[in-house]
Amino acid sequence: MYVFTLTLFVTLVIQQTSGFKEPECSRYHYEEQILERVVRMGMEFKYQKKDVTNILETVAAKLDAFSKELQVLKRENEELKSSLRDEVQISISDLEKVKEKSFLPIVFFNSKNVADTTVKAGHTIVFTETLVNDGNAYDNTTGIFTAPEDGIYLVSLHMCVKNKQNLYYGLVIDGKESLRGEMYEYRAVTCNSVQQLLTIKAGNRVWIQVYVKDAVLLQSAIHWNMFSAFLLNKG
Repeated sequence: MYVFTLTLFVTLVIQQTSGFKEPECSRYHYEEQILERVVRMGMEFKYQKKDVTNILETVAAKLDAFSKELQVLKRENEELKSSLRDEVQISISDLEKVKEKSFLPIVFFNSKNVADTTVKAGHTIVFTETLVNDGNAYDNTTGIFTAPEDGIYLVSLHMCVKNKQNLYYGLVIDGKESLRGEMYEYRAVTCNSVQQLLTIKAGNRVWIQVYVKDAVLLQSAIHWNMFSAFLLNKG
């Protein structure tokens, strides 16, 4: 009896519900909406991803261009620094040259008294007493002045001869005559001075030489025989 009653109740429920339509807010409709939303979000994400990719590619390209420009700037900066260093070195070198040219070393000697008053033809007159020798260029054992610098020199000679004596002398630079002269006095003692401006190179040797014949010089407390040179201008 109980089984029969339960069966009848189930049958009536099925008959009553079989004619009803499923409402629109059913589970199927909800899942369909979710699926549509998921698809739409997927499309939006796809477009956003594409936009982001384009932006990243643009940024990467700009960074690459910036990196290349930076490398160019670094190279140009190094070239500029190198050029400036070279110019500074050149400027320093030029300044050193100007300084070297503008700096005039003191080269001056003055000597007197010959080693032998009887001077012989073909010989160098040696002035033994050195009064001044700035630059240590004069050798009072040989009578030779060796120029330490290129430049213009004032070379001076003062000689005294006894009466009736002829002194034929010459100013010699490295074996080449630069000046020749004669001193002669018939009745009394005579002294003569000679000066000459000469362009002399460093290392050139300068001396006074006797020509033609022997001569006798006068040398005393009031009669000096002298030889000197002074650097006026360098270069």
